[in-house]
Amino acid sequence: MGGSLASYRIDVTSGAVTTTVEGGIGYDGGISADDSSVWVRKGGLTLQRLDSATGDILEEISADTSEVAGRGGDILVAIDAIWVTFYDDATLIRIPLS
Repeated sequence: MGGSLASYRIDVTSGAVTTTVEGGIGYDGGISADDSSVWVRKGGLTLQRLDSATGDILEEISADTSEVAGRGGDILVAIDAIWVTFYDDATLIRIPLS
């Protein structure tokens, strides 16, 4: 679950927070996961890859979004790529994972 200041891993059985990662998704971000990682989008086009077991930040990707008018949108990890949308101008960006 993402918030403006941190992202949280929550145990589905107890509802307890088990991991906290500082630097949340903000108001324009999102979260997606694959088999080994959780990807956090922190608004614009700053992405963090977190270890799904520990919450440790494994990688951060930042890109210039000056050519895209939008700031926020969704993120999805699928088909060997990260897919990022910008809802302000209906843009879709594909970032290959390999």
